[in-house]
Amino acid sequence: MRSFDTATMRGPIALQADQTSRVERYLPLVLFCLALAFVSAALLLEMLDLSFAADVFLVSTTVLVLFRLLLEIASKIRRREFGLDLIAALAMGCAIWFSQYLAGAIVAVMYAGDISLNSTHIGVRRAA
Repeated sequence: MRSFDTATMRGPIALQADQTSRVERYLPLVLFCLALAFVSAALLLEMLDLSFAADVFLVSTTVLVLFRLLLEIASKIRRREFGLDLIAALAMGCAIWFSQYLAGAIVAVMYAGDISLNSTHIGVRRAA
């Protein structure tokens, strides 16, 4: 039998919630670094005249960030909050549709940087 410390609430459920908060805290930063690394790799591949590989990196950057953005838009729509996130998703989707992969990747890096800065700001505000 496992014992639970009720004073500190350290049981399997509390540990799972702590791990979830860590993932939620670092996911935006990881997404931003990944998007920035993919765009950098794509620009390097473009300079090496490997356009197809560069396009793969640019599209994957856009799709990764767009997936996260669509999840956030869905949660905001359920709360009846509408914002500029919808315009960013539309810009990334249209960039893919019209084969403007670099433009979509730049919007993706900008959005990933924004959520990374916002999550850092919220973490600092909670700590204070």
